[in-house]
Parts: sequence; structure tokens; C-alpha cells
Amino acid sequence: MKLQKLTEMQKNILREYEPILRKCVNVGDLATAKRVVSKLQKILRATGHETRLLQAKNWLYECAMESGELNFAISGFMG
Repeated sequence: MKLQKLTEMQKNILREYEPILRKCVNVGDLATAKRVVSKLQKILRATGHETRLLQAKNWLYECAMESGELNFAISGFMG
């Protein structure tokens, strides 16, 4: 898929949610991290920003490790 330019609204959403996701990693808040990645995935996959989506998913799986959900983290990293 060809990379589409992000709209200002999409950029604002990313600016809001990516720091929340990184904070989730620090505190091990997996439930919030899952919700945030779901929102980010809708934007990033639709616009072809797969690398940025993979980065967000890596943060999600790191958060899973921090919260003790090792099976979720392992399956995510392997997928």
C-alpha cells in the first residue's frame, strides 16, 4: 500500500495517543495500551504507515512484559 499523507486531524490524534502509549509502558497499564494501539491501528493501517504501527505494537508488547503478561508479549513479538 502506498503511504498516504496524514491529515492534521490524524496527526493531532497521533500526538495525543503516542505519548499515552509510552507512559503505559512505564507503568505497565496494558488495558489502556491495548485501547490506544487499537485507535492508532485504525489510522496507521488505513494510511499505509505500517512501520509506525509496528513501533506502537512493540510498545504494546513491552507494556505486556512490564505488566507480567509474558504470553501476550511473546505471541505479539513472534507475530
